[in-house]
Amino acid sequence: MAKRMKSELQLTDKQTEEIKTFFSSYHRERQKEFDKSKKAGQDREARRAAMVKNRAAMDDKIKSVLTEEQYKKYKENEEKRRGEAAQRGQRMRGEGRPNR
Repeated sequence: MAKRMKSELQLTDKQTEEIKTFFSSYHRERQKEFDKSKKAGQDREARRAAMVKNRAAMDDKIKSVLTEEQYKKYKENEEKRRGEAAQRGQRMRGEGRPNR
């Protein structure tokens, strides 16, 4: 992800290193939390709430590393990717196909 961000947002070397370091620890911690909550029998909604909270914290960290313009472009790119992922999901489920 840091590599893609570097090229899309023209990150400096310092920004790239900060993003790499952050994502590395972020993903390790999220995996630990997920495993722990699953073992504890936490329901799906509780895990989802934790995910939303963690996503907001991740967004705050990214915002603190990027310039205002870079952050704006980052959010635009994320929205575009979400839309594309949703479309792929619909196609895989057979939704949105024209009737023949």
